[in-house]
This record gives sequence, structure tokens and C-alpha cells, in this order.
Amino acid sequence: MDFIPLKRLLVNLSGDMLPGGVVCVFRDGKHVFEFHTGYADEENGIELTGDELYSAYSMTKPLTAVCALIAVERGLMRLDTPLEALLPDFVSLSVAEAYASGQTLRPCRIKPTIAHLLTMSAGFGESMNELGRGDTFSAVSSLARKPLLFEPGEHWVYGLCYEVLGAALESCFGMKLRSIFKREIFDRCSMNRSCFLSEINDYNRIVPMYRAVHQTYEPMALDLTYAPNKDYDSGGAGLVTSAEDYERFLIALTQNRLISTDSLALIIKNRLTGEMLRDFNWPQTSGYGYGLGVRTPLPGRTRDFGWGGAAGAYWLYDDELHAGMCFFTNVLNANEAVLYPALRKAFYDSFV
Repeated sequence: MDFIPLKRLLVNLSGDMLPGGVVCVFRDGKHVFEFHTGYADEENGIELTGDELYSAYSMTKPLTAVCALIAVERGLMRLDTPLEALLPDFVSLSVAEAYASGQTLRPCRIKPTIAHLLTMSAGFGESMNELGRGDTFSAVSSLARKPLLFEPGEHWVYGLCYEVLGAALESCFGMKLRSIFKREIFDRCSMNRSCFLSEINDYNRIVPMYRAVHQTYEPMALDLTYAPNKDYDSGGAGLVTSAEDYERFLIALTQNRLISTDSLALIIKNRLTGEMLRDFNWPQTSGYGYGLGVRTPLPGRTRDFGWGGAAGAYWLYDDELHAGMCFFTNVLNANEAVLYPALRKAFYDSFV
């Protein structure tokens, strides 16, 4: 299998929408294809080698979800465990209600649970500016003093749920999130080059960043939004990794080397109905639902599950093909509504 559609797509994208990119494909638990093209640093003429380190952004969330399921399997918590059981500061939350005359607060009727965090339905806001200072635990605790946007379970909002989940996992495991990731995922998957952005001292190790501008791109400084200090580990977007390392995670996940078949089924089960499904309305997720940190297939519309990241990274897995792919590039806010469907189509065309 030569994967010509994927090669052609990456060549066409490079120098147009993106400076370059790398894709890895695996099948039946084995790496079967890798291709890279374009530049890591276009301004200095440095071409991609395929082993660059990238800021993965929201491609962090599936790893955080897996750590949560590991905790559930070990009896350290349940999906219905109230957040306040792990983070006592969240015992008395309020909900904001908007009226024509302004906003009022009332006590929260539904206690947010681990499941609400995993499904982005706990009601926390969207801006990292809402967090306090200090390490993960301290920074997240400040959210307990801010009102929820809605009662947990009423809506889906792509906000700070996985930041809160990271702090909850620290409480559950009794160690920092970086140590949880290292012990439970990095070491078990031989992801020897992966870490949190907050752990890196030499930012030159990470591929330079670009931002999307009018269907093309321009250089930008490294985005440290999800590493505000060296003690904060972002469960939502803090991962730094390579395409090869991330593929190792996906192989281990889909081969049930990290969590059981039943736990994986929990992750890829659509949790959205009614109003929540209407909230999940990005063009690139049309035909999908949302499970625990991943988009999930809807019957008769899609087959794969996976997720993406703010700098254009993307992955999918198709259980019928027993195959998946991961793609990395370095353009913040790339046109995901165009990029992701194109990658998905090229993947499936490669199996025709």
C-alpha cells in the first residue's frame, strides 16, 4: 500500500495552507507508513525530518481521558464521583443566570462529576485567564469561586473541563500530572521524547510556530498559554510530542495495552443528545458525537473516532479497518473545517 492520496495531499498543502507536515499510519497494531514534507522553519530554510517535537494542544485531552479511565479501573474513583470528593474547594458552586437586566447567581443544583468533566459538560468557562496562579492544583482551585455557565449536563462547551480534570487526577493519584502521564502512558508506550510544555527549558527543541492568516500563514512566537509557569501541567493542551510518539500512544490505546476493551468502549461512546449535540456544531465535527475526550462516530454517518489540536494536529482510528493515522503541523488556528476533512478523505482513499 503506497498511500499516494496522503502523500499528494501533504505536498499540496505544504507551502500553501501549511509550511509542512508529517503523517504516520498504523494498522493491526503496527506502524505501516510515514511521510513528511515541507519546512519545520521556513524562514531559515530548515526542512522537516519527521521527528520534530510539536505543541499538541488539545491532542493532550485523549491522554488525560485515558489516565482518568486508568484511575476508574483501579478503583481510585468512578465516572460518577463528584468533583468535590477530589477537590473539596468545589463543594459549593454557583450558576450564572442571565436576564435582560443583567446576571444573577444561584446555588448549583447538580454536582459536577468526573463524567461531566470528561464530556465537556460541567459548565466551566473557556478562558485560561480564569485560572489562578501557581501549580495545577492551586490554579484550578480558583475556578471554585467563579460561577458555572450552566447546570452540569445541560450543555456542551469546549472549555476548562480538562484543566479541572488534570487537578482532580493529581488528587486521585497523589502526584503531579506530569508524573501520572510519565508512569501511566509515556513509559508504557516508549514515548521517550514526550513531556509537558511546562517541563521544557529550551524552547528551541520545539518546532517554530506559525499562525493562520487569510488561507496562508505567518511566523509567531511560541504560544505559552498552556504553560503559564513551570509548575502548571495543562490536562487540556499541555502536551509536547512527536508524530512517532503519538502514534505509539494510539497503537497502545487501540490494542488495549493501556486500558481494557470495556474502558475504550466508554471513551468512544457518544454522550451527547438533544441540546448538547446541537452545541457540538463545528463544521469539522459534522456527523460526529462526543465521548470522553474524543469525537465519536454517529451510526450511518461516520465510522472513525479521534480528535485534533489547535495547531492543526489530527488523528483518527477506524475499528473496521483496524487502522488509524496521526498528523502534525505547526500552524495555530489552521482552517480545520478544510484541513481535517481533507486528511480524513485522503486516509480512506488510501485504503480503496
